[in-house]
Amino acid sequence: GGSGHGDGHGQGHGAGLGHGKSASRHDTDVSSMVLEVQGSVLDMHKFEHFLGSIIQERSTDLYRYKGVLATVSKGKTVRYILQGVHDMPEITFSGEWPEGKPVKTQIVIIGRKLEKQKYRDMFKECLST
Repeated sequence: GGSGHGDGHGQGHGAGLGHGKSASRHDTDVSSMVLEVQGSVLDMHKFEHFLGSIIQERSTDLYRYKGVLATVSKGKTVRYILQGVHDMPEITFSGEWPEGKPVKTQIVIIGRKLEKQKYRDMFKECLST
C-alpha cells in the first residue's frame, strides 16, 4: 500500500485559515465504512455488478476500497482480494480459503459522501443463497 500517501489531510493546505468553511470542506464529507459478512459467501457475479454500479455512479468520490472476498468455486470456498481506487478496481484470486479460518468477507470503502445504508443493503443482495 502507498504508505502515508495522501493520509495527512491538508497539512499546510490553507492551515492558517482556522476552521473556516473553505479550509475544511474537502475533508468533512470524507469517511470510511466497512461492509462485512461472516459465515456466508458472496455471489461474485452479483458482487461485481454491485461494485460496477457504485463505481459508475460515484467513481470520483470513491477514493479507495479494499477487502477480502469469500466465495465458492467448484464446491470449495475460495478467497479473492479486492483493491482499487476510483474507477479502477482490481480483484485478484488468492486461492482456497485457509483451513480452520472463519469464512468472512470484509470490505473497507473510503470516500466522499458515502451512501452507507444504500451500500449495505446492496451488499446484502450479493450473498450467495
